[in-house]
Amino acid sequence: MLPVFALKYPFIAIYGLSVDLQQTSLLLRLLADPTRMRLLALLEQEELTVAEIAAALRLAQPRVSTHLAKLREAGLVRDRRAGVSVYYRADSGHAPQRDALL
Repeated sequence: MLPVFALKYPFIAIYGLSVDLQQTSLLLRLLADPTRMRLLALLEQEELTVAEIAAALRLAQPRVSTHLAKLREAGLVRDRRAGVSVYYRADSGHAPQRDALL
């Protein structure tokens, strides 16, 4: 549940950016997980498949897929299909908000 302040003022300005408190809260919860932070940092460098991410982070593919689904749902990661492969990359659209919060 959001505090009364958040209900009364659903948007605030952080470093000149107008920020939705509910979306910001979701973003911070997602980025609080070290595995998701590592995954996102990796995807900011290059576009990779689940198998490539799993190998790079030394994680099981189902675990990587679960994290990717959460990041994709929040709009932090995009996917691209090429034949039978799906490539993932960080979505730079949230980068200014994410960087301002961190």
